[in-house]
Amino acid sequence: MKLYYPPVGIAHIITTISDLFTDRLSDSSSIQIACISQPKTAPHFGTMIVIFSAFALAQKLKIDFNLKTDVLVDSLENSPARTIEIDGTNYSLCLSHEIIGRQNLAEINLKPIIEIAKWASNKTKIDFSIRPYKKIQSQIEFRNGLRKILTNPDLFLPMLSPSEKKLRIRPICPHCGLVDKEAKTVKYDNFNYPNLISFVCPNHGIINAYIDNTDDVIDCNTPIRTILRSIGFIAEKNITGKETIIINGSDWSGAWMQRVYFDSLSTLGFNGRQIPFNIFTPQITDWSGAKLSKTIYLDKNAYADIDKAWISVPDFIDKFGDKGLDIIWGEVSSWFESPKKLFRNYSLDYIRHLFDETRIDSNNL
Repeated sequence: MKLYYPPVGIAHIITTISDLFTDRLSDSSSIQIACISQPKTAPHFGTMIVIFSAFALAQKLKIDFNLKTDVLVDSLENSPARTIEIDGTNYSLCLSHEIIGRQNLAEINLKPIIEIAKWASNKTKIDFSIRPYKKIQSQIEFRNGLRKILTNPDLFLPMLSPSEKKLRIRPICPHCGLVDKEAKTVKYDNFNYPNLISFVCPNHGIINAYIDNTDDVIDCNTPIRTILRSIGFIAEKNITGKETIIINGSDWSGAWMQRVYFDSLSTLGFNGRQIPFNIFTPQITDWSGAKLSKTIYLDKNAYADIDKAWISVPDFIDKFGDKGLDIIWGEVSSWFESPKKLFRNYSLDYIRHLFDETRIDSNNL
């Protein structure tokens, strides 16, 4: 079986991935490759692809630019462990407050992610760190951006919530970890108390969170969190010279990048090379060409006909061990040696072929 790599988009004008970053890294002191994980369950196969991609890119840039390079894995312990309906309002319980034994669910599900990162770190000699959401949202730049969004809702709604027209910014109850997921009871007064966000916790009554108090944890939905997280990276570059490159699955590319990411950051006053560069991993698709989705697997019990090794990383490691990790690493690291390999999708059938005794004959055409 022959495998073809037709060049698409940016692959027409670059011969190496490093060419994308030459101007940005010319005045940088160091490089940080940032990815993000939502540990709602044991990591999905796609999570491993993203983490391996982060290390593969870090290794490539470290060699080509001779700069100190590391990987940052942001972990969202504020993600919902489960949803509870109380008096007609849907509340979610944060992973950080779902206790099993002596640990919370975020800590439990983060363990295999850390193991994957350690494996890749040993392979590449690239250091990594884990950063919780509590620390992300406590950054001054994050809070200042949050205030700007809340004080100009009509300006940001077309970009952050074009259909629902609602900003999902939600304090977390510090006592029980409940969040008003749909922001039904959340209140923000632009005029009388412009620093205060409140909501009604069914267990503890009115909970106040202050934007100026970074100990008050404020949950933001994905669009808002995405742009505020990037503002923190911009500030870090201005202070330390560290260039952050964000890597993510390609389901966040395309219109999302234009409408949510660039338009929102531009409205907040950032533009051009100030905005962190985003690069996207190939999508791993099912037989129909759809993304192999963690959400659908969890919510709808899909993929019953697919071996769990291709859904859950612990199951993958149980079945294939280090040899399997080496095969996936070899594939992923090859993507960052050739733009034609990186900027495309791969089916699960293709990944399975990598594990067959008879390998695909790649002509790299």
